[in-house]
Amino acid sequence: MIAGGKVDLSDINAEAIRDKYNNRAYHQVASQEEVILPELFDAIELQFPLHFIDFESSRMALPYHEGMRPYEQVIFQWSCHTLSSADADPVHTEWINTDEAYPNFRFAEALLEQLKHGGTVFIWTPFENTALREIYEQMGLYGFKAADLKAWLEGFVKFHKGDSCGYIDQADLCNKYYHHPVAKGKYSIKYILPAVLQETNSPLIERWLDNIGLYKKDEAGKLINPYDALPEIDIPEAGRVQEGTAAVRAYQEMMYGVAKDDPALKAKWRQSLLDYCRLDTLAMVIIWRYWWERKSINS
Repeated sequence: MIAGGKVDLSDINAEAIRDKYNNRAYHQVASQEEVILPELFDAIELQFPLHFIDFESSRMALPYHEGMRPYEQVIFQWSCHTLSSADADPVHTEWINTDEAYPNFRFAEALLEQLKHGGTVFIWTPFENTALREIYEQMGLYGFKAADLKAWLEGFVKFHKGDSCGYIDQADLCNKYYHHPVAKGKYSIKYILPAVLQETNSPLIERWLDNIGLYKKDEAGKLINPYDALPEIDIPEAGRVQEGTAAVRAYQEMMYGVAKDDPALKAKWRQSLLDYCRLDTLAMVIIWRYWWERKSINS
C-alpha cells in the first residue's frame, strides 16, 4: 500500500483490516456512526456502589523529597465519584497534597478509606494500577508499615500480566467495544466524553455538568467540550489545567514556585487542580451512565 501511495488510514480498504487490532482501525475507517458492541453491556453488569477514580502525579529528574531516586513518582492527588445506584447522583470525594512532606502513603491511605466498603472500582487506562503498584514497592523501600494498606494493595493491584485485580479499566472497555467518529480513533477520556455528549440528551447528565458550571454552549448553540469550559486560573499567563502535563506544572507552581509562600496564589493553583481532576472522574461517570442508558434501550 505504501508503494502505491496509500499512507493514510482513510485510503485503506476497510476489509483489509477487518478483525485486526480489536477492529479499532476497521471501525474508524468503515463506521461513520457510533458503534457499540453488545459485549459492552455484559461488562457493565456490576456491583454497586460504583467508584470512578483518577490520580495526578509527577516524575521529576530532581526529586521533590530527600532520599528519592530521580524520576521516582510522587502521587499528589486523587478524585473519586461514587454512584450508589444507576439513577443516583454521583457523590464526589477528593484528596490533594499541599504539604511539603512525602505524600504517597497518605494518598494511598486516604484512597483506601474511600474504597474499603466495597463495590466496583473503575479506572481509565492502567496508570492508576501502575501508581498503586509503585506505592506498594515504595512501602518496602522506605520501610512504611501499614498492614491494612499492604493487604488491600495486594488484592487490588495487578502486579503481573494475567493477575486478577480489584478494578475495571473503563478505557479498555472503550477500546474493545465502543467506537465513535468524533473520537477519531482515540480512547482518551478527553475524546470520548465529547463523543458521548453528542449522542445523549439525558437531563441527568446535563444537570451533573451544570452543577459544576461546565454545561455551556457556544453562540451557535453547540455544547462546549467541558474540558475547554474549565475556568482559567486567575493568575497572569497561567491558562487552565485541562490535561496531565498542565496538572504537573500546576502542582510544581503550587508547591515549589512563587506561590508556595503566598496562600492566595497557592489556593488558586490548588482549586485548578481540584476542578480538573473532578471533571475526569465525572466524565467517567457520564460515559458509564450513557452506556447504561443504551443498555436499557437495547435490552
